[in-house]
Amino acid sequence: MAKEISENTKFTISVKTVSSIIGGVVAILGSIWALDNHYASAADVEKVQKGLEAQIVQMRQEKIEDELFMLDIKKQQQNGKLSPLDAALYERYTRKLKESQQKLINKGNTQ
Repeated sequence: MAKEISENTKFTISVKTVSSIIGGVVAILGSIWALDNHYASAADVEKVQKGLEAQIVQMRQEKIEDELFMLDIKKQQQNGKLSPLDAALYERYTRKLKESQQKLINKGNTQ
C-alpha cells in the first residue's frame, strides 16, 4: 500500500540525523576543496620551475662574465699577457659563456 504525500503529511527528522547529514556534506566539500587546491598548486610548479631555471642560467652567466672581467683586469696589469693557467681559464670561461648563450637561443626557438 502506497501512502499519499500531501501538505498535511508530517515528516519528522531528528537533530542527530540533520547534524550527521550536514557533517557529511561539509566533509565531502572540504575534501574536494583540499584536493582541488593541491592539484592547482601542482600545476603552478612547472611555471615556478621554469622561472628558477632561467634565474640559475642568468646567475651562471653573470659568474662567468665576472671571472672574464677579472682575467681582463689581470691581463691589463700584466702588460697584455696572462699566465698559461689564466689563459686556459680565459678560454674555458669564454667557451662556457658562448655555450650558455647558445642554449638560451636554442631553448627560445623550441618554445
